[in-house]
Amino acid sequence: MKIILLAMILTISPILQAMDTKESYKPAIPMTNPTTGEGYLASMPVENKVQIMMAIRTADSLEQAVQAIRALAASNKDFNTIINDAKTTKDIIHMLVAQFGGYHETVAKALATQGAQQYIKNNMPRAINDLEDAKEYLQTADVHYLNAQGQSLGLLYDDKVAQYWIEHGLDINTVNPGGYTLAGSLIGKWPNISLDMLRVLIKNMNPEVIDLPIAPHMTLLDGIVPRALNTQAPANENQEDWYTILKLAIDKGALNNIAVSLDLVRQTLNVDPNNKFILRLLALLEQAEKNQMAKKQ
Repeated sequence: MKIILLAMILTISPILQAMDTKESYKPAIPMTNPTTGEGYLASMPVENKVQIMMAIRTADSLEQAVQAIRALAASNKDFNTIINDAKTTKDIIHMLVAQFGGYHETVAKALATQGAQQYIKNNMPRAINDLEDAKEYLQTADVHYLNAQGQSLGLLYDDKVAQYWIEHGLDINTVNPGGYTLAGSLIGKWPNISLDMLRVLIKNMNPEVIDLPIAPHMTLLDGIVPRALNTQAPANENQEDWYTILKLAIDKGALNNIAVSLDLVRQTLNVDPNNKFILRLLALLEQAEKNQMAKKQ
């Protein structure tokens, strides 16, 4: 029996690992945690784990998968307790999202087990005024959770809370069926996003899925140059900070339209031709444009 179960696991594992090759709006859930080595359903007896994995693996749709999982829960009291465990429920929902797409709230509603209903309650919006509130909330909530509208609660609060969500695993590169990244919810905060938040965004952004329009043919990060040139910038922001931020964005390939930024710098330089900071920005952007053109050839 154990040999058969092992063979089934070996068959399923590559498929689960390949889940992250699906469309980008289906979040990639790693088979193992690189820090702890913990994978899906890690504490579950192997027999139960295989049954759940097979229920997902063999299903042609989300509806078929959740029906099979509910049938397993109804098969006996012990399995029902296992499936409705909070950690198991979260793992199952993540696996279903990775396999069939959709958002955590809608998948949890489809699953409709007692554990899934509690999962939704644990992730209901609540007052989060500071980092301590955020830490307390995430003791029971899921940092990856997206509601039925594809929104992350963590990104709706101030920069420090949003940073905390991102640094604890929220993937801001998740793309919804409308074609916008999860970080798109931050557009409304521009130009008041803090420098620290910009650094976190650049560090965690995948330049291949940056599509956050703030103006025609421009992205959120293309707004770095206008803000760097803004003489009304907050007093705690200095020119060196902005030069560093711009270089980070360029190195990451996160500027969508370097030409627009270059035009703006050149126009500003016409007014103040000896400004050393603007000359540094010009040199940085001109080199970035050359590099970008070389890659296209």
